[in-house]
Amino acid sequence: MSVAGLKIIELPKLLNCLGLFIGSVGILTIYPAEILTEIFGLGQIIWFSWLGVAMLMSRQS
Repeated sequence: MSVAGLKIIELPKLLNCLGLFIGSVGILTIYPAEILTEIFGLGQIIWFSWLGVAMLMSRQS
């Protein structure tokens, strides 16, 4: 979704970059390091919340 967001320029660029980072960390959770799992989990909460707000704001305008 972040790659598509970067291409269509509908969502904030920083949100898309955060999504790419969180996605990369998610892939790295295959390595058994607890910190990666924590970063991925908290990052997903932040990213989904921001994405929801951004989509609601773009729909209203």
